[in-house]
Amino acid sequence: VKNKKKCHSLLRISASQGPKKDVVFLVDGSDGVGREFPIIQEFIRRVVESLNVGENKIRVGVVQYGDTAQADMYLNTHTTKEGVLNGIKGMRKLGGRQRNLGQALQFLNQDILTAAQGSRKQDGVPQFVIVVSSGPSTDDVRRAASSLKQSRVLPFSIGTRDVNPTELRVVSYVSNYAYVIDDLPGLYTNHTPNHTVCYIYLSVKTIKNYPFRSSNQTMLLCFYSFQAPEPSVPTGGEKRDVVFLIDGTTAVRSEFPSIRDMIGRVVEKLDVGLDKVRVSVVQYSDDPKIEFPLNAHSTKTEVLQALSRLRNKGGNNLNTGRALEFVARRIYQRSGGSRLEEGVPQFLILVTAGKSTDDVSSSANELKRSRIAPLAIGSRNADQNELRQISMKPELVYTVDSLRDFSRVEKQLIDSVKKISLEVLKTVTDCLHHLVYIIYLHCYRGIFFLMLCFFVFFSVILDLGKKDIIFLIDGSDNTDSEGIAHIRDFILKIVEQLDVQPNKIRVALVQYADKIKTEFSLSSHNNKAAVVSAIRRLRQMGGRSSDLADAIDHVLRVELTSFSGARPTEASQHLVVLTGGRSPQDVSLYGTLLKNSRVNCIGIGADRADKSQLMSISKTQDDVIQVSRFSNLPTIKEKFINRLREVIDTPQVDTPTPGLPPSKKADIVFLVDGSINVGRENFKEIMIFINNLLDMFFTERDDLQIGLAHYAEDVNDGFYLNTYSNRDDILNAIGQIEYKGGRRLNTGAALRTIQDVYFSKERGSRADEGTPQILITVTGGNSADDSKSAVLGLKNKGVRVFAVGLGNIQNELENLASEPSMVARASAVVELSELNEEILGTLDDEVKGKLCVGKTILCFTASNIEVLVGFDVSAQNIFSAQTNLQSKMEAILQRISKMASISCSAGQIPSVQVGMLAMDSASEPVQLDFTENPDELFEAFRALRSRGPFVLNGKTISAYTNRFKIRQDDTVKVVIHLTDGIDAPYAEMKRRVEELRLSGVNSFILVGLEGASDFEEASLLEFGRGFRYTRPLRLNIMDLDYELQEELDNVAEREICGVPCKCTGNRGDRGGVGQAGSKGGPGLPGSQGHPGDEGGPGERGPPGVNGTQGFQGCPGQRGVKGSRGYSGEKGEAGELGLDGINGEEGKSGVAGPPGERGNPGRRGPKGAKGQAGDIGQQGIRGDPGTTGQDNNQAGPKGDPGDAGAAVIPPRADFSATEINPASMYSI
Repeated sequence: VKNKKKCHSLLRISASQGPKKDVVFLVDGSDGVGREFPIIQEFIRRVVESLNVGENKIRVGVVQYGDTAQADMYLNTHTTKEGVLNGIKGMRKLGGRQRNLGQALQFLNQDILTAAQGSRKQDGVPQFVIVVSSGPSTDDVRRAASSLKQSRVLPFSIGTRDVNPTELRVVSYVSNYAYVIDDLPGLYTNHTPNHTVCYIYLSVKTIKNYPFRSSNQTMLLCFYSFQAPEPSVPTGGEKRDVVFLIDGTTAVRSEFPSIRDMIGRVVEKLDVGLDKVRVSVVQYSDDPKIEFPLNAHSTKTEVLQALSRLRNKGGNNLNTGRALEFVARRIYQRSGGSRLEEGVPQFLILVTAGKSTDDVSSSANELKRSRIAPLAIGSRNADQNELRQISMKPELVYTVDSLRDFSRVEKQLIDSVKKISLEVLKTVTDCLHHLVYIIYLHCYRGIFFLMLCFFVFFSVILDLGKKDIIFLIDGSDNTDSEGIAHIRDFILKIVEQLDVQPNKIRVALVQYADKIKTEFSLSSHNNKAAVVSAIRRLRQMGGRSSDLADAIDHVLRVELTSFSGARPTEASQHLVVLTGGRSPQDVSLYGTLLKNSRVNCIGIGADRADKSQLMSISKTQDDVIQVSRFSNLPTIKEKFINRLREVIDTPQVDTPTPGLPPSKKADIVFLVDGSINVGRENFKEIMIFINNLLDMFFTERDDLQIGLAHYAEDVNDGFYLNTYSNRDDILNAIGQIEYKGGRRLNTGAALRTIQDVYFSKERGSRADEGTPQILITVTGGNSADDSKSAVLGLKNKGVRVFAVGLGNIQNELENLASEPSMVARASAVVELSELNEEILGTLDDEVKGKLCVGKTILCFTASNIEVLVGFDVSAQNIFSAQTNLQSKMEAILQRISKMASISCSAGQIPSVQVGMLAMDSASEPVQLDFTENPDELFEAFRALRSRGPFVLNGKTISAYTNRFKIRQDDTVKVVIHLTDGIDAPYAEMKRRVEELRLSGVNSFILVGLEGASDFEEASLLEFGRGFRYTRPLRLNIMDLDYELQEELDNVAEREICGVPCKCTGNRGDRGGVGQAGSKGGPGLPGSQGHPGDEGGPGERGPPGVNGTQGFQGCPGQRGVKGSRGYSGEKGEAGELGLDGINGEEGKSGVAGPPGERGNPGRRGPKGAKGQAGDIGQQGIRGDPGTTGQDNNQAGPKGDPGDAGAAVIPPRADFSATEINPASMYSI
């Protein structure tokens, strides 16, 4: 994103998705600002104008600081953009002698970025702070800045040259987010990408880096000082990414210093640097903790200092499996500094003193599948089997008696890191050989079968020429996760057969639903391995709607651009749409747009996809391929490849085509270091580098002049700008340059020679024609003389300087280059080729005028203007009703198509394309295509003579809106409408015109035709008419065409150059009538006349011969549904999910029924004797006993009885009683 137009294009795309973010401006309001405080206000206003402000979108706050800090606007003060802009307008300077920025940052963190003041930090909304300073802080900013960044806030800083650059870097989240300007007017007086930040747009989808949440997020920052990322290249030299994963439990606290010292000794022996060996340290116990990621430090000294600050984190559990999974997700990613996608070898060195308390197998296997080489060091207490399971192979497990004794394994460890990449390659090769050998055994001696088996594993790379292929896939709910998996596998199989590399086939992947997500662009990856890895990470985004029209629009405006890696002039362009349902949007308009842009669209539909929609965006019916379901995609692979093979030629570039970039025009001189700093062999490599650079940049349709010189103490001429005019001659001449040598490097003197000789008109310079003047210096050392003043001389002459350097000469390069983005540095000459993409992108933008310069130099702005001319006439024959319309229209079209250069174009004339539109009485728009040829457009207009009447109503305005929607965003859009009066209520017209303005149209101008009714009221609908509103424009104005040209010029100055006003003199009197011209020659033959009236029916002719067989009829009705197919192969295991939380305790259940009676228990022991019981009651009388035996023996003599009392017995009468002897015995 290097110019205003592309930045605004991204604004509109991201704004449509409604991202949430909180942005706070912290601006200098001290007395030191003086009268320039309104400049800061204007800067804030311009930034806010570009943001999608709203309560549930972007919230804006403003804080001033001086002696103290004061909030002018909290994040929840205003909920609309209009309210925020009014608040900015009402700001007044705070005042104060001091600039206490540290205190202000603390105030911001504690009192502004809180939920009470509108901050949504707790909801995960990204927090941004933009600091604007006019001088150094009077208090310490380090502590407050560090606290702010640790609070998940992303600060940027902008300061004048009076501010210490170190202070700016301390305040910023990273040093790249610190910007230096000459003075406060430099904030916006020049709309230039390299002249600090003119507008800032912050859009965060997902930020994976600290300090933000590790939810799915990406940061899109649109700055005018954007630096292009370094190009991805295959690994070379000593590039390595090394991560130390160390045991941080409490058990190893006493041994932790030994671990730290061991890492330090290993780092000492590695060639540490951002473009060499990168180092990261992660400590783990119960949880892992990042001490520093791979991209945290750029030198060995910084790494060693960070190591010296390591302290044991403590913890009881050793969760090694969890730690391995953590480093895979957080460190071995691009956001963590990993260069895995670039092919740089990845190492993990595990240091542990015990057995893991969790499972390590799945995490270790995932690391190895991701091409990461784990090495393991363990003490005697560590589990050796576990270490072997983690390491890449058993030989890479090292055991020590204790973690205090690493001396025995350090050398082996370093050797492994340096040699492992070759061993990995050998292992993979051996595995492939074994596979082929096994297949050979199964094929049993057959050579033919052996070849077949071999090609199962080694696919043939297809030669399809140069192609840019963008896969646009439906990620909505129509597709579902299973469908995405089949699409992913299909794309992988296709890509495996393509020759993916920067100079052949480039691949991009975009997913869409109700929003659009670029997975990767054409320029994101430069080798097949990186592309394949990115495709494997594809996951469904989800969404209810399948907005295909918006997705194609995004591809045309964002992905098929040179910035994103598209090569419309070198490679054929292909868009592959894969969808599983019908889009609710009308896509028919984009079929023509794709064809006009020479984009070959292939539509692949499954399930409920609408074939007619796919047909409308494809060139032929052969480009539409349908399958019943996504699982059947493999069956169409060959057909798809054949469709790709149909177009292998690159687009013709002889004639300009809408959608293609214009040819390049520039004067470019190369100044090359030819001293002993470079040497003879390296000098040859530099010449090869320049040759390759021009070969990629210079096409046959470009108007480029090239010169070259090399120098040491003096300048040696190679060739001048006007020496060669042919591309091939220039490339051959570069190869003939000879090395001269020299000890002293007088760069300043060489630059003055280039200025005075090479950039002179006599030597071919076209500076007086407004042609960009560019110098590319290639140097390998510091200048021995004053180069700064020489660079200033070039700058004053309008020459833009690129600085390409070898070795550690960053300061020298920054002094030479016109802008920081025009600096490119390689560590060695063999790495120069890695800079090609970066230099080409910046150079392309410079030539096209998208890079701008400081305040003393004009900006070469490549500007495009599109004008829609409309009209309405309430009669069928429009020229009869409006007799002057035809002649006036011709003059208008001729005049507005030929604009003069504007103030910021450095002599370049803006490109103007004009189209026409009118709404007929049936509410059907009549449209004439945009063109640069006014004669062609006028002839098409004349053909509309009898197609009236035409009207001006709400639908007319909506037609203008829709017409511009499918045009490029980075253009100035103007509507000029000639009317005889509005044909709808004013309120409705006002609403539609406001929609037109909000859609991005810059100006709406009305011209009154003869007899126009209520034209004064209609003229109130106008907007954007240059710098002043004068009298309403009418057709009977004598110089109407000049008036409209002046209006167009004013709009261009305001929208392209940002000029707030423009002073012009009064138009002079009309000149006298000129002399009659000479008689012209005979005209060309007239066109064929109109067909005559239709004749009557003729006589019936004889019957003809039988005709040929007709074309095949339409397909029949859909057949019955087939039987269920076989189950597919089981997919790979998904990532392990997080453990769920414990559920709530359930309620007690009802009592169960009694159980069955148990078996009787064993007899217990005899109890103790109990106490005697109470005497029982007398029992019942017993049964009579048995009769005893008669005893005849006399018993012993009894004792004498007691003396009885003297009693006279009663008289007994025995006579009446029978005495039973037995009874007597019993008694």
